[in-house]
Order: sequence, then C-alpha cells, then structure tokens
Amino acid sequence: MAEKKEHHAVTQYVEGLQTLLASIRNDNDVAGGLWSQLKDAHQQFYHDSMLRPHDDIDVTLPSQAHQTPQAAATPPKINKRQHNVGCRELKLALGRLAYVVRCYMPVLASTKQQLEAEKDRITNQVPEEFRQQLLEPKDSKLEDNATQQKQALDTCFMFLEKEEAAREKIVESSAGKEGFDSVPVFEQVVPLDERKREVELSNAEENYDYVEELAKIRQLYQTRKQNQPASKSAKKGGAKRAKRGREPGTGTKFVVGDVVKVLWGSGKKRGYYPAQIVDNKGGYKVQYLDDDGELIADEIEENVVVTRIRRPKKRPKKAGEEPPESDEEAD
Repeated sequence: MAEKKEHHAVTQYVEGLQTLLASIRNDNDVAGGLWSQLKDAHQQFYHDSMLRPHDDIDVTLPSQAHQTPQAAATPPKINKRQHNVGCRELKLALGRLAYVVRCYMPVLASTKQQLEAEKDRITNQVPEEFRQQLLEPKDSKLEDNATQQKQALDTCFMFLEKEEAAREKIVESSAGKEGFDSVPVFEQVVPLDERKREVELSNAEENYDYVEELAKIRQLYQTRKQNQPASKSAKKGGAKRAKRGREPGTGTKFVVGDVVKVLWGSGKKRGYYPAQIVDNKGGYKVQYLDDDGELIADEIEENVVVTRIRRPKKRPKKAGEEPPESDEEAD
C-alpha cells in the first residue's frame, strides 16, 4: 500500500475553513482576519494541487479515461456551395464538349470523306494533263480540314481539363440530396455552342454514335497528360505568346479593336458573322456586331480559335454602288 503523503496547503485550507466557520458564530471581526488568511491558503492550494499535481494523485478526468492517445481527426466540413458550383461548371464543360464531339467533329469528318472521294474521282476520270490543276484545291482544303480537326481535338482537351477541375469540387457521397445538386453526366447534358446557347440536335446528330469517338478522345487526353508534363520553360513560352496575342503554332495575329468575321453556328445557321476583337490574352475574345456595326452587349465569346477567324476584305468600288464584302482567311 502506498505511503500516504501530507499536503500542507490542503491541511491549512481545511483547518482555516473550520476555524472560520467556528469564529463567525462568535466574532465577526476575527472572522474577517481569518478570511484573509483563508484566501491566501486557497491560492497556495490551487497552485500546488491543481497547476502542479503530485505524482501520487490521479488527476485523470473520467471523460479522458477511455480516450485513445491520438484524438480522432475531425472530418472536413462539406461545402455545399462549392459542390453546387462544381456541378454547374461540370455541366458547362460537358455541354461544350458535347457540342464539339456530337455537332462539329462529325461535320469535319464528313467533309474530309467527301474531299477524298472527289480526289479519287479526279484521279480516275480526269486526263493526266488536267488532273494536277484540279487536285491542288482539294489538297488545300484537306490541309485546312486537318488543321480544323487538330484544333477541335485541342478544344476537347481544354474542356476535359475543365471537367477534371470541376469534379474536384464535387462531393459524390452527398450528390443529389439535402441541397446538393445532382452530378451532370455527358449522356444527359444539352450541347452548348460557342456562345453557350443550347443546340437542338438534328436527326443525324441525334443518331450519331459518339461513344467510341469520345472514349478515344479521353484516352488521347490521358496520354497527352502523361507524356507532356508542364515545364517552367513551356509555361514561360506560352505566357510570352499570350502577351503578344499570338496563337500557339500559328503566325496569325489579331489585335484588340480589329473587326473580323467569326465562324459560328451549325447546320443552316453556320456561317461567318461580324465581330470585333476585344481581348487577346491567352486566346481571342470577340464581341459580335449587329447589322449596323454596333457591338451587341451580351454577345461575347471567349477562347475563339484562330482557325475560325477571318479578316473581311473589301472589293473595289464600282461607280454608284457600295462595295460588298467577301471573307478571306488571314495570312
């Protein structure tokens, strides 16, 4: 049995309390002096027994008796607003991706197929002395088509990157309940054009089997991420190109204030529309013009690729008439 130790502060405290209680009944003046002594003893008791507990005193609180040495980590607070913002960003990224995959890229593929068929017809039916003259325009259009397909693929990569960033904000375990928005999926989103407007799919676009093509694009995106890690030198080079307003891999440059024609729309609405360059930092930002050449306040499009932009060229004036415009690709 452990030897019982004496604690003078405790003894003094208890004895002083007993004396005080006894003196109160006899003399209030004596009780006042004893109260002062009792207060000093109480402070000493608190210092010795509470702030610096002795080794033989068990000061473990009952609530701490069954706790593990390391307290359980507090789960992170789920940010409902961040989740819902992520869902909206994901819906936009998938909508833009759906437009490129289901509306734009099939048109490019069909155009390529038609051009190749026309080249075969010329090769097989046109005499050799006239053949090369007819083949050159087809080859030029095929080169343009290849450039547009590459640019469309890069656009898909951009939206896949935005998709990943949006998914990082989403709490899958809480999606669709208690105020958390449901997570959008590619199969259910409505395609959005360059101006973020919903596009009604034609019968051909509705029936187009995009599953294999989308899987291929995703695989190419992952391969690109693994094989081309971003380096400091690449980032610096890209920043310099952005400051000059130059698209990577091209020699075309538009400056803020240039009036241009921008390819927009699909189907019968697809064509070149007048617009003005309003920014060229890291990608062209255009604002469309009305029939009077005035800027339309809410008709702004960002990240316009250079292959969709042309410079309007005025034809020579004829006597007594205004010159019409024709579209010419920028050199």
